Amino acid sequence: MEAVVGDLLGKSDFVYVDDLLIASENMEQHVHHIKEILSRLEKSGMKLRASKCHIAQKEVEYLGHRITPEGVKTEETKVNKMKNFARPENAEQMRSFLGLTSYYRKFMLNYAQVAADLTPLTSVKTAWTWQPEHEKAFQELIRLICTAPVLMQPDIEKAVDGSRPFRIYCDASKKGVGAVLAQEGEDGLQHPIAFASKALSPAEKRYHVTDLEALAMMSALRKFKTITYGTSVIVYTDHKPLISLLKESPLSDRLMRWSIEIMQFNVKIVYIAGKANVVADALSRGGCPSVEAEESETAELTNIIGEIKEKSESKESEGLNMEKWLEMLKGEEGWCDIIQFLESGCMKEKVKIPGLKGEVPVENYALVGNSLRNIEDDEYNRHVVPEKARLALVKEAHSGTVAGHFGTEKIMRQLRKRFYWPKMRVDIEKVVKSCPKCLCVNDHPKLVAPLKPYETSAPLEIVACDLID
Repeated sequence: MEAVVGDLLGKSDFVYVDDLLIASENMEQHVHHIKEILSRLEKSGMKLRASKCHIAQKEVEYLGHRITPEGVKTEETKVNKMKNFARPENAEQMRSFLGLTSYYRKFMLNYAQVAADLTPLTSVKTAWTWQPEHEKAFQELIRLICTAPVLMQPDIEKAVDGSRPFRIYCDASKKGVGAVLAQEGEDGLQHPIAFASKALSPAEKRYHVTDLEALAMMSALRKFKTITYGTSVIVYTDHKPLISLLKESPLSDRLMRWSIEIMQFNVKIVYIAGKANVVADALSRGGCPSVEAEESETAELTNIIGEIKEKSESKESEGLNMEKWLEMLKGEEGWCDIIQFLESGCMKEKVKIPGLKGEVPVENYALVGNSLRNIEDDEYNRHVVPEKARLALVKEAHSGTVAGHFGTEKIMRQLRKRFYWPKMRVDIEKVVKSCPKCLCVNDHPKLVAPLKPYETSAPLEIVACDLID
């Protein structure tokens, strides 16, 4: 189906296996889009069943959801099925119930915490006993399903320009962590876009409360990454130490990993003095007014590994300023040609880049905002680093504020996920081997001449003896 839709995929046509959804701004566009897709289906030999086709509808049911002008709703038939679900009597029925309700978990606040009492009953190793806490959790899940709010569609353009940034409200407890992603609508109220929750593992249940709050934030950022990546995000927390925790030094290994991971997001953490849960509850019922932070103190986590905050006129500090990278690349051989071709839309061209064998296709690169990205690897969307900034970037990753003087392989694994330039390994290895602290502290193999055996031509030709007292 994707091959038939072709260049319309993601613009006006959306495909999931054999389900096709056509979305248009108005009726004139809708007629044009339908004619175009029907023409392509006819050429491919595909056929549609008329009874399953719905044309010019303002509301449609798609993949178990009802899509309306107001947003995304739950499908009434599935909600009725969950509402009338009989009380489970064994582990298999409990797995069926939780599997059915978890399909709509993005409509429910703190789903994992509510279902925490029921989850152990899905194991065959747990004796089946129905207690009052199980009945309470069972009825609460049904209530949450029946009162699920309408989820607003995210406005990416408004989030990118910063006029309506995405807002994340986090919540943590000893049973699990949860979050709600919201955005301000045209009416000036905040509306939920999606809910997320996660049950805690046995190890996570032993976390300190501050670590639990940080875990809630990291889980939310990972869950909502497909929506919020590359946009402005404000994370609201009622745990004040969190706003400066991840930028302090020294950090534990776990917090150090999280502080590095969070740098890929444009995040601002705001303290709201206990209102996070209140706002999250209001959003779970549909919407609430915007809240103002009672404290002016915030922590902005930057997008560069260990970015130097102090103003400096040194060349290395200027090299870490990613806003200047595109201008630097325009003055370098090969990269300037790629940028020109991308700006003119010539995607089929090939360019010779110093340090790379042969010519590279322009379609492997893209201009995203004020940066040049390498997109040849489907898993990563990497910044192309100009030559003047490479040394400063590698030094910052090796011996910067949050760095650990790691070796070539580890720094290579960290940087190659976010950055790209020819002969990365050579530049990284050069910096690592020339680090004064590593040379003084690290162990080095002693230079010992290899053993050389005596060469003889006959037995007893050489006799060695020693004196023993």
